[in-house]
Amino acid sequence: MTHFQKYAYEELWRYYAFARADGKDGLIAGEELSSVAVTCLDSSGTDKSSTMISDAAVHTTKTTAIYKLKGGTAGETYTVVVKVTTTNGQKIEGTATVEVL
Repeated sequence: MTHFQKYAYEELWRYYAFARADGKDGLIAGEELSSVAVTCLDSSGTDKSSTMISDAAVHTTKTTAIYKLKGGTAGETYTVVVKVTTTNGQKIEGTATVEVL
């Protein structure tokens, strides 16, 4: 799980790599992402995706998800969940925690 911080005003492009140099990923040689879905939950589990996430897509690398993370409430911690489907039919999930300052 990745943890990072951002200010409430910021709108940032974020990336989630599913192919890693250390080999600790679920992709096989030549496998690429075919779809991306990103959600964002506040600390009480309320879905904030409609106001905080936009433009989720497969990055040009084909093994990385990209999305824009917007806004949030200062003092709140959110969990971003990135779910992908691959060209081999795998379904893989990753999470990141973001603290809004």
